[in-house]
Formats: sequence, structure tokens, C-alpha cells
Amino acid sequence: MGRSRQWQVFVAPGEETDQLLIEPSPWHDERWVRIPKEHWNLILCFAESLDQDKAEKLDAYSWAADNNEYDNIYASTEELEQLLVFIEELSRKIELADPLVPEATEEVPDEYVNEEHMRMLNAVAAVFRESIRLRQPFRAWVE
Repeated sequence: MGRSRQWQVFVAPGEETDQLLIEPSPWHDERWVRIPKEHWNLILCFAESLDQDKAEKLDAYSWAADNNEYDNIYASTEELEQLLVFIEELSRKIELADPLVPEATEEVPDEYVNEEHMRMLNAVAAVFRESIRLRQPFRAWVE
């Protein structure tokens, strides 16, 4: 019996049934983004090769460090805008990179093409943009 899968979750502020303003993908529904944790870890690992400080910030915004009841992430507009620029750069680099998952393994059972990792990042970026637009925290945790 295999281990149960963990998910990286982000939730944009706003009306729960409002859609994020991005192309449909399997990685988001309404305000919710759910990414297989092992793929989020691959993205963060790739991000470290570009800019360790920004990669660490992106990781830090993946869960509420203070364990607040609602998993709110309070980030300044400036910080989120800097991360959005980094996510765009990261997405471009992933597009040109060798496959992040060259073959399925026990740890990473899905051979998603890099385009899927780009779509995952696009969904996270949409959450950050909504947080800026509404001037409200977003939520993030691992389940």
C-alpha cells in the first residue's frame, strides 16, 4: 500500500465561488489551488537554482509559519509583486529546461511535462494577484 499523497494548497481571498482569472487547469477550482506536494517541491528546487532568496520566500509563503487558525499569509504588496516577477521568470526557465520529471518514480509518480509545472505556477500567481487586488491575505497550507 502506497503512502497517501500530500497537497500544497493556496486559497485566494474573495468570494469563495469566484473563479481565478486564468485559463482552466486541473490545478485550480474557484479560489482554490491544489498542487501535488512532490511537484511543488520540484518547482521550489528548480527555483533555488535561479535565486535562493526568492525561492525561500516562495516556500515560506506556502504555509502559515505562525500556525494561525485560518492559515493566513500576510504579505506586503511589494513582496508579492517581487514574487510575481520571479514566478514569471521561473516559468520561462522551466519552459526551456529539461523535464523536471524525466521519468516516474516512487516519490514522483506522475510524469507531468514542464508545461504542467508552468500551469501550477500560473495558478499560484493568480492567488498572489488576487491578494494584491483585494488587499487581503491569502491562505496556504499542506494537507
